[in-house]
Amino acid sequence: KQALENITPLHRSADAQPGSVVHTEAGKYYISIGAGKLQIDGITYYTISPDAPVAAQILGKKAGDSFTLNGKSIKILEVI
Repeated sequence: KQALENITPLHRSADAQPGSVVHTEAGKYYISIGAGKLQIDGITYYTISPDAPVAAQILGKKAGDSFTLNGKSIKILEVI
């Protein structure tokens, strides 16, 4: 419940934070709660908890930054 209370989906930021949708070379992530894959208009989003290891790599980064997942460098294309 605490994680949900920290999300402000209408807030926009240049850097990834809870509530952000992060488009990467490897997929799209919604930093919210760990709920698995969501399909919206034919697009797959991975909903991840801010406490998830991948979120730890993404949080605070912005478009153009990279992070490492499973030994692979992945570029962030956009943060919404």
